[in-house]
Amino acid sequence: MKKLIKLLVVLLVIIVIVGVVAVFYVDGIAKAAVQSGASSALGVNTTLEKMDVRLLSGEAGMTGLHVSNPAGFKEDYFLKLAQGDMAVSLGSLVGEKVVVPSVVLTGVRLNVEKDGDKANYQAILDNLKTEEAEPTAEKKGKKYVIENLSIRDIEVHVRMGSSFEDTIKVPDIELKNIGSDSDNGVVMSELTGVMTKTILTHVVASAGQLPGAIAEGLTGGLQDLTALGGDIAEQMGGEAQKIIEGMGDITGGLGEGAGAVGEEAGKTLEGAGEKVKEGLGGLGDLLGGDKDKEGE
Repeated sequence: MKKLIKLLVVLLVIIVIVGVVAVFYVDGIAKAAVQSGASSALGVNTTLEKMDVRLLSGEAGMTGLHVSNPAGFKEDYFLKLAQGDMAVSLGSLVGEKVVVPSVVLTGVRLNVEKDGDKANYQAILDNLKTEEAEPTAEKKGKKYVIENLSIRDIEVHVRMGSSFEDTIKVPDIELKNIGSDSDNGVVMSELTGVMTKTILTHVVASAGQLPGAIAEGLTGGLQDLTALGGDIAEQMGGEAQKIIEGMGDITGGLGEGAGAVGEEAGKTLEGAGEKVKEGLGGLGDLLGGDKDKEGE
């Protein structure tokens, strides 16, 4: 009996120690996972100022996400995030698939730059394409399913050489069931990719405010990537369809904008309208927005 009591005491002590260690180290583990996943997906160094995982309440928060700009561009960051808040299903934390009921990302700042024949977004999209080429089954790490994702307060700083510079406000984004169409969810790098593609697709929705060369480049780069899949494809497909329907006389709109961005940009914009329109049509197909083809 005494041996049994001693054994139970030892087990209790071990459990307490493991719990204390988890509390002290879980923030660092989660922070490293976010940094590593984003860096792998985007091909640039990503840092996170702080990660706070509250195990007892099933909540987590992060502040100060900084995704570096590819080398050779003016700004020091491609993307910054002020605050991220999550609700986590505690029961799923011990399994291979983590179910996250809600994620709210607030204060997204994105730099879109083109200088001559180089564009920072193209470097990011090229790396996403490489990342997508590796099957999910071969990727290590926790898998995630995000039931509700909200991205709020999004501003995009656009710069093309010395001829155009502007800040575009992107409407809030709401998505559901990221990773639900996969058997085991998606790894952190894939999750980063979905979020990046989603934001850039909404930037394309602001094509009327973008120089033609940038709108065309973003559209073409997104077309080269894997479809978002499942419910996300349907949600983004509807958005893509709105983009296409709203383009209307895009050639004329871009022509008017040419005068505002200078002679060099005007030459770039010449003939770009139809290319962007065609590209957006393909983007609609990619994201599930072509309803006629769905029934074939």
